Amino acid sequence: MKTSIRRSLPLAMILFAAVVSFTQFTSAQETVLYSFNDGTGSVPFTGVTLDKNGNVYGTTASGGNLSLCLTNGCGVVYEIVHNSDGTWTDRTLYSFAGGSTDGAFPDGLLTIDSRGRIFGTTYYGGNGTSCTQGEYPGCGTVFELVHNSTGWTESVIYNFQGGNDGSWPAANVTFDAQGNLYGTTTFGGSTTSCVTYTAPTGCGTVFKLFPNGSGGWSESVIYSFQGGMDGINPGSGVTFDGAGILVGVTGGGGFSCAQYLKGTDCGTVFKLRSTPTGWVKSTPYRFRGGTDGFAPLGNLVIDADGNLYGGTYFGGITSLGFGNGTIFELTPNGTGGWNEQVLYRFTGLEDGGYPSASVVFDTAGNLYGLTFAGGTSGQDAGGGTAFKLSPSSSGWTETTLASFQTQDGGQLSYGGATLDSSGNLYGTLTHGGTQTYPCPYGCGVVFEVPAQ
Repeated sequence: MKTSIRRSLPLAMILFAAVVSFTQFTSAQETVLYSFNDGTGSVPFTGVTLDKNGNVYGTTASGGNLSLCLTNGCGVVYEIVHNSDGTWTDRTLYSFAGGSTDGAFPDGLLTIDSRGRIFGTTYYGGNGTSCTQGEYPGCGTVFELVHNSTGWTESVIYNFQGGNDGSWPAANVTFDAQGNLYGTTTFGGSTTSCVTYTAPTGCGTVFKLFPNGSGGWSESVIYSFQGGMDGINPGSGVTFDGAGILVGVTGGGGFSCAQYLKGTDCGTVFKLRSTPTGWVKSTPYRFRGGTDGFAPLGNLVIDADGNLYGGTYFGGITSLGFGNGTIFELTPNGTGGWNEQVLYRFTGLEDGGYPSASVVFDTAGNLYGLTFAGGTSGQDAGGGTAFKLSPSSSGWTETTLASFQTQDGGQLSYGGATLDSSGNLYGTLTHGGTQTYPCPYGCGVVFEVPAQ
């Protein structure tokens, strides 16, 4: 029987703001663009990336060549092509092989550069030998796909070794203006254990990959997290703000959230600023759990005024256990600090629960995202939702755009939402779809929700 792979959630699994939030619902539902069938991939954990022609690119954590990676397949890179007649066609661009020469379990949004090259990360695989925990060997890789006359050629541009250089990358990579790549690793950064139950050492890193002049890439670690109040598990990637400062979140570290979920920390927001003597790290915000939220996930997004937006997987309405997650805003307070405002607290009912990754802005200033659960009137039931948050003078209104409740339509999103230029929303659902064998819960789908 097909074994489903689950990505680890952040280690830090959970002051009411003076904001009034409202919920409303629409009748829109998703259109399934493609149902995976294991040979073409299964378990699409990440969201999707669009090219300039509206084609959809993404990865699946398993599937592909089913003779590899414990017969699960090591995952694929796929393209869903938007045909001129409005239909969609799937193409598998690459099937990973795992082992010491290739990556396995791609985990993170794909990045497409101006030349059409595709970059991404794999959680496992590669020639690192110090990461012994998990279903596959290796400490993870960064890969590149280049299109040529015969198709796509993949190359591993960096193999993590699991010590000071980092291990288990779990997010996208980001370009700077000079063509360097930046990303995060879940662990690594030192040879000292950060948490007792994982084989890779260290609390995580932010790394830089730069062309080495010989046709390859070299890596440098620009920050190694120290654990505790400094942060643990920066597994969600980094984003540049308008001033060239990197911003991101750690799923663990900061204040303890053990009163909400045993053994956890609440997570942090961090910034990294380049100086002539190196990168300087600051911590604009440490989550406090409860109504404030905890376990931040996904890349932060930045508005024109430099405010930061993101989501927490837990926290919010504390009368509902440890909460169903929040969407937050961080605003500079003019004195060097930052103020947090919770824009919305999910109930786990029709509005959704556990926002699964980054939010995204449209041109009108509305925020969009996906939740892992909810969409029904039963607490924590349902297969998730697509939502929209709209600002007004009286607060933010949450609109549930779609509920993912059927086997064929797919359920359970771990990835974020992506918008095209017309406002249509795209994403993936980890389970469900028309193919139920050998995936016992369905191999997953790529979907579209029409603009609202």
